Amino acid sequence: MTGPINTVLIDWGGTITIPMRDAFSPLLDRHGLDVTSVLAAFGTAADPLGAPPDDLLVRAETGQISDDDFETEIEARAPGLFDVLDPTSPPSLFDAADRPEMIALLEACNAAEVFVLIATNNLRFAHDTLARRYLENGLVQGIANSALMGVRKPDPNFFELCLEAAGAEPETTLFLDDRPDNIEAAQALGIHGVLVDDDPLPAVATARRLLGFS
Repeated sequence: MTGPINTVLIDWGGTITIPMRDAFSPLLDRHGLDVTSVLAAFGTAADPLGAPPDDLLVRAETGQISDDDFETEIEARAPGLFDVLDPTSPPSLFDAADRPEMIALLEACNAAEVFVLIATNNLRFAHDTLARRYLENGLVQGIANSALMGVRKPDPNFFELCLEAAGAEPETTLFLDDRPDNIEAAQALGIHGVLVDDDPLPAVATARRLLGFS
């Protein structure tokens, strides 16, 4: 490391929030959906490294299709699924509860004037919701949304765009995510990666140590 870490890139779903499966399950039950039909509707995007370019979620998360076209296609595959995803119709996936430990970490970064950028593979229509929830209150300083960038994790270009947006160098940047493939891609660029598991405490402790908070 050539200097202290002054930038944090942090995933949203399953990292800042509780695991996505925990957020999804009650919503699927509410709409009478099952995991098998949902995975079939999304295609293979549950495995980003193996997802083909024409995968529905890949196209949506890289901004290749409009929100309206995404809604039409996902509803044709699994009626009711769009309601689970629609942030304008709560409760939705975008109401997933934050992990208190992660919010405390973000607050500590804010107090230490560490630049924090949410780095998320996400849908275009989610951006405003995430901005209201984290950006407008100053909890983070920016949001890198794959649908607005045209590229998604674990593509190295995603991380390079994040670094450019933050004005940061890889060796002074920390990245937290709940997917090993995303962590590995960031580390290959020289970014410090910390994997967040179901229990976030070890990851938070490691992040605080790397940031010099403890």
